[in-house]
Amino acid sequence: MNTAAIFVAFVCLGITGWDAHAKTVRQCENSTPTYRVATWNVLTKHVAPTLVFPPWEIRLPTIVDWIQATNLDIIAVQELLPEMAVDLKRQLPNYLFVGTPRSRNPQTGEYSALFVNPRRFAVIDSGTFWLSPNSEVPESRGWDAAIERICTWAMLRDLVNGQTLFAFGTHFDHLGKIARARSALLIRNKIAILAGEAPAILLGDFNIEERDPALAVLYDRFHYARDRSLQLPLGGPGTFVNGRRIDHIFTDRRQTVHSYEIASPRTLSGRLPSDHYPVWIELETRLDRSSAL
Repeated sequence: MNTAAIFVAFVCLGITGWDAHAKTVRQCENSTPTYRVATWNVLTKHVAPTLVFPPWEIRLPTIVDWIQATNLDIIAVQELLPEMAVDLKRQLPNYLFVGTPRSRNPQTGEYSALFVNPRRFAVIDSGTFWLSPNSEVPESRGWDAAIERICTWAMLRDLVNGQTLFAFGTHFDHLGKIARARSALLIRNKIAILAGEAPAILLGDFNIEERDPALAVLYDRFHYARDRSLQLPLGGPGTFVNGRRIDHIFTDRRQTVHSYEIASPRTLSGRLPSDHYPVWIELETRLDRSSAL
């Protein structure tokens, strides 16, 4: 038995210490174990509190509780200002943080960050590029975008089987139609360069629905996770409070999506922690020895 198989066997025996619920849903031994990924636009702190959306300090515990209860391995988080990132990292000490703010302006310099469970994935490399014609130039703005936009990526090693996985988290512009189309093309090309043939996932707030023509170039490589779920998708139809589905997870053709859900966590007073709902999936990647580190 090779080292990866022995490690998987240990996981099946519960030696890793993962909680009992996680072990019941993750397959072992003869198939690649499943893992959980999510995307959530958590709503910037600089939005005036309302009866619907309370202040960040009240929203934060609900966000943390949901991430921990869902037992996520990778989560892409948008609209995360530096001071919010400090709060979230403090509340999630068991996750690795990956990201760079899109600008140095403390009022608008949001992260499109990734939080990674180090008990499942090791971060081998990471970076951020700007959604612009000058993608390696910090704070560059692309095309007709209203503001700087970025994509954060991480090269990961699955500690269960040694498989390489690339995760990309992004947040497209809310106004620029040209910018959204060019951003999708840029990300597709960047994924081809950075990930090559290795498995990859793409997550984020795209500010458009999944069948918008701007996203058509992504389907050369990816499937839309909701469409591929083996179980009936759970939750409402939309990820934004107005009912539109604009937060997406794309998986590549070697990944099997077991479940998909648009969740709707609430604060203790019943209010929403964000104007977006989190989206999460459970999936597995078919083992490819050529992409194992």
